[in-house]
Parts: sequence; C-alpha cells; structure tokens
Amino acid sequence: MVNQRLKAKNDLLASQNENVQPRIQELIAGYGTGIWDYAENTNYPVFVKSMKGAGVRDVMAELNDRFRKYKQPKVQFKKKEDATVFISVDNEDQLGEQMGSNGALGYMAVVTYSLTSVKGIDCVYFDIGESEHASPGKYCKDRLEPLTPK
Repeated sequence: MVNQRLKAKNDLLASQNENVQPRIQELIAGYGTGIWDYAENTNYPVFVKSMKGAGVRDVMAELNDRFRKYKQPKVQFKKKEDATVFISVDNEDQLGEQMGSNGALGYMAVVTYSLTSVKGIDCVYFDIGESEHASPGKYCKDRLEPLTPK
C-alpha cells in the first residue's frame, strides 16, 4: 500500500516536472543574450547582465572578466559546430579538483546558461578531463536543472 502511494506521488511529480520544464525554458529564453551568475543567497544562476546582440566570443570575454576577479579558470573557445560551442578551461585542475562539487557545478552552470543564451547556441561541450568534481561532455539548455551532460 505504501509503495503504491509513493509510486503515485512519484508519477505525479514526474508529470508536473514535464509540464514545468517547457515553461522554465521559455522564461530563461525571455531574458535574451547575457550573463548568468549566482547572486548572494541563491541556489540557481540568475540573469545578471544583458548583452543584446552579443556573440559567443563577447559572452566568453565577459565571463572571463568575471572569472578573473574571482580567480576562477578562464574559458577558452575551441570551435563552434552546428549549435554547439566547444570550450576548454585554462586550469582544469582548479575546476575539477580544487573548487569542490558545488563550485565546479556552479561554474559549469554559469558558462552553460550564459553561452546557450546566445542565439543559435543550444549546447556547450566542455572539453576537459574527467575529474572528481567536473565531467567532460555536452551540456544543453534543455537539461539545465539539474545540470547534467547529454
């Protein structure tokens, strides 16, 4: 009996999540191109700077200015293929081993949210080595919460 109730609740939550995800994507897209970051006392990235008309390299330059301030790894453009931007970072050890799980995940979320805000970009491929706190792979705007590779 308890298992049936838990299964029914789980099914209901899964159904609600399916209905909410498209709405979340619409809301995120409504901000347009810009920078996402963690504000004080938030658990998710928030839109912090509009960059209407900016391209991938413009957004990366703004991210790197922010990362420099906080002594975080800089993102490096490798290539763009279809709707995916391939990037690396200048200090993989810092990202994967020194920032902790939350720090690495937060960093990757900020990069993914910001770069996928550029028109025509749906995914970011992190071309990094496997590490304790960061995984290489393709992270896409349709899978932002929780951030997991596709």
